[in-house]
Amino acid sequence: MKKERYALVLAGGGAKGAYQIGAWKAFLELGIQFDAVAGASVGALNAALIAQGDYKKADELWDAISLDKIVWIPQDLVEQGKLYVSKRNLRHLKELNKSIIKHGGLDSTPLLNLIKSTLNEKGIREKGMDLGLVTFNVGKLKPVELFLDSIPEGRLADYLLASASFPAFRRTTIDGNKYTDGGIYDNIPYRLIKNRGYKNIIVVDISGAGINRRPDIIGTTTTYIKNSVDRGGILNFNPEILKSLRTLGYLDTLKVFGRIKGIKYFYHDVEHTRKKIGELLSTRTDKLRELLPGDYENRKDLVEVLVDLSADFLGLEIIREYTLDEIVADIITKSHSLRKPVKIPSVGYFLKLLNENLTSLKLS
Repeated sequence: MKKERYALVLAGGGAKGAYQIGAWKAFLELGIQFDAVAGASVGALNAALIAQGDYKKADELWDAISLDKIVWIPQDLVEQGKLYVSKRNLRHLKELNKSIIKHGGLDSTPLLNLIKSTLNEKGIREKGMDLGLVTFNVGKLKPVELFLDSIPEGRLADYLLASASFPAFRRTTIDGNKYTDGGIYDNIPYRLIKNRGYKNIIVVDISGAGINRRPDIIGTTTTYIKNSVDRGGILNFNPEILKSLRTLGYLDTLKVFGRIKGIKYFYHDVEHTRKKIGELLSTRTDKLRELLPGDYENRKDLVEVLVDLSADFLGLEIIREYTLDEIVADIITKSHSLRKPVKIPSVGYFLKLLNENLTSLKLS
């Protein structure tokens, strides 16, 4: 059977691009393959990594990335991957200001070097994935949307840098033309992919700054993935935040494709536990539904709703991959140390029910 053709659209959003690497991990596990990938800004950089096809290398890159690997910045101004200014390093801030004045913005030479050392343009061209990007010609005040087949050989790194030239960075110059970040024109280049003729499209949005044009999905089968938790900023390269973003991208993608359950949380179902909880709830189903908050009252899966509401009320970690047994066990444990009144009646009843039937649940 001929495989379905998929095209992937990656939005811009600076450090939030770590989320897209997590989504890629999920795509690999799901067996989803792409004939095309296009992006703006960091989405263009990640698109090139996907076109290269080396997930391990991309994951290692995002493990080691830091603000000083994106722009030139004195080492003493970088702490935990992001800009840190204090009295003790003010003199280095003056160095940075001089560099900004000299270059007309933050010097992005480190990012260009990173692109060149990470990507193999020849290998990308040989693999044949349709790779697209968007940037903006400052002099002509017009967008530039193009695919790899229209980029001269040896110039891919320059055009990727042009797409990812955040407005605070110095302009990227190519053949005498100055370019800035593609996100100022189209931060989610959906139209670029659709106009190329692709119909089965997956979008990965990371809540980045820029112009997010409303996609015209008529005539397509479009799957939209977006970060369910707002985490970090566009220039926050803190390692722990980047790691959590990759985990979130992975979990959100699995949830969109029905491989993991939960509303706000993420867990794999355990049939016997779900069945037992369902039995415990069966005599109070109608009453419990009347007690649910408005955002939840129309959801069919009462077990999922009560697990999610209880986990949220108790402040359980969200960006984590649980099993149903694990999240229920954590809910029970956390409820034992509860020091505040349960003001959500359905949650109060559910916690009482779990604790009264702990033995019969037989959580693994």
